Amino acid sequence: MTDSLHSEVAAAATARTDATRRGDIAALADLLHDDLHYIHSSARVDGKQSHIDSIGSGHITYHSFTPTELRFITLNEGAVIRTGVMEIAVTVGGVDKVLDNRFIETWVRSGPGWRMTSWQSTPRPKG
Repeated sequence: MTDSLHSEVAAAATARTDATRRGDIAALADLLHDDLHYIHSSARVDGKQSHIDSIGSGHITYHSFTPTELRFITLNEGAVIRTGVMEIAVTVGGVDKVLDNRFIETWVRSGPGWRMTSWQSTPRPKG
């Protein structure tokens, strides 16, 4: 069962990054929990609506997400933590950046699918 949960969460996480990259606000809204706590690598904190608004307004445009070193921690059948490294190509306020971050995210089963309840990332040291 654990492998199945991890596959489901991995699929939801991929759907989230794909929706974010496309700027698909409706799909993204379905994948984010109403109580989302999103901590950017800059330490800025967003809730669900402010995170969606920043993407919808074009202030933040995500171009690509490349996850590696993935690890899953199953808390129960309805809650899974995923950690790893994420390289993110993004434009913030007109400035292009490539971020190389460690991240932790929490997914909960909500209704028929999974929703992300938290994300926190921090830059990896250079070299």
